[in-house]
Amino acid sequence: MNTYLLYPSGLFTARRGGGRRSAAIYPPRAKPSTRCTTTIAPPYSHAPPSSNIAAMSINQKLEEALNNQVIAEHQAALVYTQLAYELDRLSLTGMSAWMFAQADEEREHAQRFADHLIDRDSRVNLKTIELPEIKIESALEAFELSLAHEKKVSAMIRDLVRVAEEVKDIDSRPLLDSFLSEQVEEEATVGEIIDRLKMVGADGSGLLRLDAQLGGRE
Repeated sequence: MNTYLLYPSGLFTARRGGGRRSAAIYPPRAKPSTRCTTTIAPPYSHAPPSSNIAAMSINQKLEEALNNQVIAEHQAALVYTQLAYELDRLSLTGMSAWMFAQADEEREHAQRFADHLIDRDSRVNLKTIELPEIKIESALEAFELSLAHEKKVSAMIRDLVRVAEEVKDIDSRPLLDSFLSEQVEEEATVGEIIDRLKMVGADGSGLLRLDAQLGGRE
């Protein structure tokens, strides 16, 4: 005869004859709940934080100055294009190619300023571009006119920096700082060409060598 003694702890003792054997009895596991609960999150707002809108907005005075710079860069491109035609007329095809490349660079500058305006949700307003009459009779005259125009553009960019500082616009500083550095290089490059033209003087062979060198601009 077997005798089983069940204890509250879950242990039982079985007696069979003179022997004793213990074992554990665990309560059955609870079945997992099959109920599915869903938490509905509040609707997401697509409106950007007001601080971001404020950061992107641009002061009206600075916006106008940047638009004027876009126009000035396109004007510079036209000036260089006209100088290229004049140098080609003098059979200085290398220097003419240099001026055409410079015109392309000025158009890229205009696009960079325009992109900045558009990126900040502003409008680009192109207006009438006035172009002075350009007639040159020598390479030296062409590059001296080029340098004068570069100095004009440099002065405009420095004025842009002052406006940005006045209206406390820090978002435009990376763009303006890059142009400040670039204009120093531009003026230095044209100034060096002028110095070399002065050294060549009336030496036709020297002028042609310099023309070939400038025509190799990439």
